[in-house]
Amino acid sequence: MPKKRSKHTKPEKKIIHNPPSKPRNLRIKPTIKRFFYVLKQDLDLSIYQTIFAHNFIDDHGNHISNFPNIGENGYINLFINGLMQEGDVYSLNVHSLCIKNIGGRIFSGTPIIIECVEFRIFEFN
Repeated sequence: MPKKRSKHTKPEKKIIHNPPSKPRNLRIKPTIKRFFYVLKQDLDLSIYQTIFAHNFIDDHGNHISNFPNIGENGYINLFINGLMQEGDVYSLNVHSLCIKNIGGRIFSGTPIIIECVEFRIFEFN
């Protein structure tokens, strides 16, 4: 029958007898992509709004057809008129930016910036 531990007894430490012979050299590298759009007309936020990816340009001034699929290894930030927005106000998929009906209006000429950050692990020697 196994011994009962009291509340004050420390658990036994496990000893690893065969540690890896050579540590791996890993590096985490972020990839950052930004996309820009200036509203051509007012955007009424009393209704759900969608802005398609083909309206945006990248850091090099090229029009895009899709946003990157970031997944769980990164994050996305939305900036409207230079101010970061709360994460639950919008969603992004590869085809479009969707802004929830939160009320108010975004005026024409307002810049919208999407920042996509993805982290990848690389092994090097």
